[in-house]
Amino acid sequence: MGLPVPGVFLYKDEDNRHLVVDGQQRLRTLQYFYTGVFIEKVFRLVGVSPKWEGKTYSELETSDQLKLDDSVVHATIFPAGRTKGKSEELVLRLRADQLRRYPPFSTGDPQLYQRKRSTRCGSPSQ
Repeated sequence: MGLPVPGVFLYKDEDNRHLVVDGQQRLRTLQYFYTGVFIEKVFRLVGVSPKWEGKTYSELETSDQLKLDDSVVHATIFPAGRTKGKSEELVLRLRADQLRRYPPFSTGDPQLYQRKRSTRCGSPSQ
């Protein structure tokens, strides 16, 4: 849909499981949008292009669904042992780096800022 999405950071533990270090909210938002449900309510897009406003994933045109399905979310994976005992420091450094690369969107317009804070990239509706 043309919006930049910061990557996620995963930690690969000794059992080869991938644990989310940073990016869980982004991953959950995608999950809720694809399933169409968030806390027993329909998950619809808000605060986006009028073409997609108020739509669920299943209500998107097929071409838009395919575009979204073909999108890539980059993941950086840290192998077990390399970050032992440093996970908190690692998360802080990763978040600082992401803020540098993807600064919070603001135009100085308080209404736009408030709308962004209240809606993020999706919203549950009745």
